[in-house]
Order: sequence, then C-alpha cells, then structure tokens
Amino acid sequence: MARGKADLSISKLRAFLDQQMDKKRTLLRERKRLLKAVAKVDAKINALEGNGSGRPKRGEGSKSLVEVMKETLGTFPKGLKIPQIMEEVQKAGYVSSSDNFRAIVSQALIREKKAFTKLDRGLYTYKKSND
Repeated sequence: MARGKADLSISKLRAFLDQQMDKKRTLLRERKRLLKAVAKVDAKINALEGNGSGRPKRGEGSKSLVEVMKETLGTFPKGLKIPQIMEEVQKAGYVSSSDNFRAIVSQALIREKKAFTKLDRGLYTYKKSND
C-alpha cells in the first residue's frame, strides 16, 4: 500500500534523502573507479596500436628518418630507388605510422639536398662528404 503524504514526517523525509545521497555518493565513487579502469584499458589498447595520442613517439635516443636514411644510403653507393629506401630504412628499425610513408621519404630526400644526391629519376644516394 502506497504511503500518503500525511504519513511522512520531516525527519523521515530527511532520512530518506540522506539515504539517497549516500547511494549517489557510492555510485559516483564506483563510476570514478570504473572510468579510471577504462582509461587504463584504453591506454593499453593505444599502446598496442602504437597511437597513444594518435601517433607513436620516437623513443629517446632513436634516430630520425634522415639519420637512418643517411646510414642506409651510405651502404649503397650506386643508390636506391624510393621503394628500396623505404624497405631498407624499415629493416634498419625505423618505425613510421604514416599512411603514405613513400611521400615522407620523398620529402626528406628533397628537403635534405645537402645530404642526398639524385642520380637519376627516383634514384638517390648519400653524399658522404657533407655529413
């Protein structure tokens, strides 16, 4: 049977409200704990995918793409074409998250004219004298 308004005193209403507030506080604590747990799981997923902030970060002491390209092309005096450069750089341990790694390699070759020589169309080598 439902209680009428006359059956509830102010003290009973306060007690009821206090119970509800306690339940709310408990649920908010649980929510906060669960959100932290979800954030940890998300961080683990991002680490596996390699994109903590959308991109993998180069570790301390890791070499830049240009440095790895210099080392790689230095071992091929007759030069390499861009797809070969990409393959050799990745074999050397360079990791890229770029969707278009070929464009990144091409840009580095064009930007670093002092370090790389264009032997023919798409064929590049490293100028050892200008290191």
